[in-house]
Amino acid sequence: MPPELDTSANRAAAFSRGLRGEGPLIDFPEGERPKDFLGGEAVYPNVRVSGIDASWRFLCQFEDRGEAEEDPFFLNFGYGSGFLLISSDHLEGRFVSDCS
Repeated sequence: MPPELDTSANRAAAFSRGLRGEGPLIDFPEGERPKDFLGGEAVYPNVRVSGIDASWRFLCQFEDRGEAEEDPFFLNFGYGSGFLLISSDHLEGRFVSDCS
């Protein structure tokens, strides 16, 4: 991922943490954010995701697609994102989607 998108994703994740009370409040990050990425920190559209606690490690995130002619496949998360997570012992994986 280009460094500027990586920085943008980190700012968006920090903004979400601030809204959840897990860090300082920062201004809403402006500009383009990556839609799909591997590693780093999840950028939840609704600030949080239910059923996932801190013991789960974020693996990757991707947005829904399929409405544009150039989209290679169709995914529908209600204009949200899908998240893949792995347990701290690496024995279980979970998929969670969140609508925006």
